[in-house]
Amino acid sequence: MEKKLLGKYVEGDSWLYKIAPQLKIFIAMIFSVISVLFSRLDFLIFMTLVIFIVVKTSKIALKDFFYGIKPLLYIIIFTLFFQLFFTTGGKEILNLGIVKIYSRAIENIFTVFFRFLILVGLAFLLTYTTSPIEITHGIEDIFSPLEKIGVPVKEFALILSISLRFIPVFFDEIERIKVGQASKGLEIDELNYIEKMKNYAHIMVPLLFSALKRGEELADAMEIKGYSLKNKKTRFRHYKMEREDLYFISGSFLIILLSLMINI
Repeated sequence: MEKKLLGKYVEGDSWLYKIAPQLKIFIAMIFSVISVLFSRLDFLIFMTLVIFIVVKTSKIALKDFFYGIKPLLYIIIFTLFFQLFFTTGGKEILNLGIVKIYSRAIENIFTVFFRFLILVGLAFLLTYTTSPIEITHGIEDIFSPLEKIGVPVKEFALILSISLRFIPVFFDEIERIKVGQASKGLEIDELNYIEKMKNYAHIMVPLLFSALKRGEELADAMEIKGYSLKNKKTRFRHYKMEREDLYFISGSFLIILLSLMINI
């Protein structure tokens, strides 16, 4: 069930799996920022093509990629619907009385759609090719300078690590609750969308109590073992710059340069 959240980490021998997590997170952050700041359609299409090229060269099946973004499909559709009917400006294309559609709305639909693909694609590639503990280490290393000004980076990294580890557990718990409800005669998956929304309380309430119980058990276990953020931690794996990392940095900054040239 982990696969439902963007991308389940899968061990592989492709070049992207070998890149240091710090670099992957840093480059993903840069690409995310520039995709939000720049709204030219040709730039967003270019970035989307780059994402698909990385997916293909990383030996990741496209079906896994599209399956990873499936949970966010309803959010994307709702956002595009909102843009279509509530954006004004430009030439009027369709007039149905109360509902009017403008050319600016059509432009915004494509802009938002490709921007979603870029952001979700970056998140998928990161979570699919990087283990949760590597993501935690990467974030902790990137933001470690903020500790000098009092930002609790280690606490944030610990919260992130625990969250990433518990997400697949919660998906399994949801399936277990669904099976339990089905045994009582409530087939939630067979209902229409409106009925599903009405009956999701039968899933969310038990899931909330399960999450609280697991959180208490984890806190007790950490306290018993004497876990403390004040103690200096050691790592099983240490990251260093490899040849693949240099290629990755060079290629990434070349793409960033091309992106800036497109937007000039």
